[in-house]
Amino acid sequence: MPLAKEFKIYASGNANFKQKALELGVCEYFTKSDDYTKIKVDFVIDCIGGNETFKQFKILNKGGKLVSLKGMPDMKFAKSLKLSKLKQILFYFAGLKLNNAAKKVGCEYHFMFVNKNGEELKQISSMLDNIKYRPSVGEIFSLNDINQALKSVKNNNKIGKVLINFNN
Repeated sequence: MPLAKEFKIYASGNANFKQKALELGVCEYFTKSDDYTKIKVDFVIDCIGGNETFKQFKILNKGGKLVSLKGMPDMKFAKSLKLSKLKQILFYFAGLKLNNAAKKVGCEYHFMFVNKNGEELKQISSMLDNIKYRPSVGEIFSLNDINQALKSVKNNNKIGKVLINFNN
């Protein structure tokens, strides 16, 4: 029987969420002011994009994978959608810099397009139910207080999800 590999989860984000993330099992939590480039991991989910994606390649072990939700789509992505050859070539050039950065460190780059549609949300909800995940609920606003809710999200200073109650 093969030995089970130990998994460690690292996360980054707003300092207000650090304690909650650690309580949920994150082994180390990084904020903007922290230098996370000393760690080595096998897998990164990039939710930031831009220059941060290139920084994240540096923490990957050889053979690692980076999946970006915010980076540039590439040819693999275009092929997966069965786009025309012309679009595949355009996406090849769009993702070339990221793919080259991945190859340079012996890793793979993948782009994932995430839709905020009902079907994907149902699938995610089902997966979360199966693992018994319950997100933290922060503030609940009425529809009349939508501007206040948006400010709360923008300021990112609350722990838990901001919810809008449409029944008020």
